[in-house]
Amino acid sequence: MHADRNTQQDQTEDDPMKETRHLESEAQAIRHSSLR
Repeated sequence: MHADRNTQQDQTEDDPMKETRHLESEAQAIRHSSLR
């Protein structure tokens, strides 16, 4: 688990767009959960 997270973090640093999309997807998930 930790190894996978570290790899994803390295890729995110190389591609800022991926980080933005990830944050947006997380925000959407939080909104859906709060709606319920």
